[in-house]
Amino acid sequence: MQCVVCTHSERDDIDAALLIHTPIEAVAQHYGLSVEDIKYHQKRCSPYTMTPDEFDSMVLEEVLSSSPSKAQEIKHPESLQRQINLREADYLTTVLQEYMVTLKATGREILHSMRMAQELKIPLKSILGQSVVDLYIGTGGEVRQTIKTLSDIGKQIRDSETLDASIANGAPQIMIVGRQ
Repeated sequence: MQCVVCTHSERDDIDAALLIHTPIEAVAQHYGLSVEDIKYHQKRCSPYTMTPDEFDSMVLEEVLSSSPSKAQEIKHPESLQRQINLREADYLTTVLQEYMVTLKATGREILHSMRMAQELKIPLKSILGQSVVDLYIGTGGEVRQTIKTLSDIGKQIRDSETLDASIANGAPQIMIVGRQ
């Protein structure tokens, strides 16, 4: 089965929405896809939801499913770069989740301060320090930048897959020889 999300013209936006835990139903509806399409993409394709251990298992599965004559030579020219990209995406995803916790907590603090200022009928700036506002704005910027970086990594992974397809169609191949 070919992944509908991977060939979607707005794949990067879909991945970004999933990355920040937008409900699958909302993503599917917004982009005209089925919930099953989104779940399939998350499970089988999205580098942002695959942990390094899952990636290693996937590579191992490919090795074990290859024919016995090819068990020692695995044609995986993108393997090292893909692993690097996936690990980087994994680390950035963890950082992004921490940013989101900070952003939400800071947002709640600002909202609480706004309500308190309203109740006490005092200026907000007398309760809420500039450092909290700066933290909220700065964290929002970091979230946007991290999502952009993750999107760029996703493009690199897809570009390497395109290169792999051209290699499979006749270009020279790099062989990774397994341990004996």
